Amino acid sequence: MRDALDRLMLWLNWAGRIGDWFIGKLYRLRDTVAEGIKLNQVIQKVPWVFSSILCPDLISLSRILGALSLLIRCPPINSPHVVLIVVWSGLSDWLDGYIAKQAHKLGIKTWGLAQLWPIATGQAVDPAADGLTVLLATIYLVIKYPNPATVLLTVAVFMELIKIPVSFHGYRLIRDYATEKIPPEQIIRKERIGEAKMLCLFVSIILIWIGLSRSSLILLFIASALTGIALVLCYLTTARYIKRFLIEFPDFLPRWYTLPRPTFTWLMLFLFAQMNVNRRYPPPTA
Repeated sequence: MRDALDRLMLWLNWAGRIGDWFIGKLYRLRDTVAEGIKLNQVIQKVPWVFSSILCPDLISLSRILGALSLLIRCPPINSPHVVLIVVWSGLSDWLDGYIAKQAHKLGIKTWGLAQLWPIATGQAVDPAADGLTVLLATIYLVIKYPNPATVLLTVAVFMELIKIPVSFHGYRLIRDYATEKIPPEQIIRKERIGEAKMLCLFVSIILIWIGLSRSSLILLFIASALTGIALVLCYLTTARYIKRFLIEFPDFLPRWYTLPRPTFTWLMLFLFAQMNVNRRYPPPTA
């Protein structure tokens, strides 16, 4: 059993390396396109626009509101409303990351949710917004067009959203019980493999959208295959995050049984971390 788990983690790590390489290429393509349309010069000339109106966090929130409008109106799959939401979701995901990068380089201070909630750094807001956007779009697809592809997509999205309560509870533990003060940006670090996973989910939704519009079973099958890859990457990213949490903050392990622990969060720790914490640090006998 242990050998099988080791082989599984080896394959998952190879999948992670491929995802990291692919997203690195996409990042370079994004920067090339942005420089070609001189977006960096626009940000430099009118910084106030990108520090308030088009700041990264507001762009991320706009994706959530757009996907929520699909649930409120439930338009047909081939309507202009759905086309607009899909296009803006992809464009805004590209735009907020580039604006954040350029603003940091130019020293532009942008409005952010971290001013209201310290854990809401840019590296935490963007993937959370991606996850909630994909979740709302998936719920719309399942309600409007239930089929095996949309059901599998729902499983992948809920697995992705597991990290949100785990991240929140991990931050609370570190904030309240860590032996030293640690900034939130050091706790939540965005990984390229997470970008690869969200890309798979986003492309799956687009293929399902086109497949349902044209009644194409082939596109729905490809979407299901991409969703399966996203499921593997969801497991890998969650395992990476929780393992890093347990390795970087080992002072929590000897006293894990005395810390506040919502059952759900600690169950996820055991499922994904592959570490028998109870055996290494047994609770004290009464």
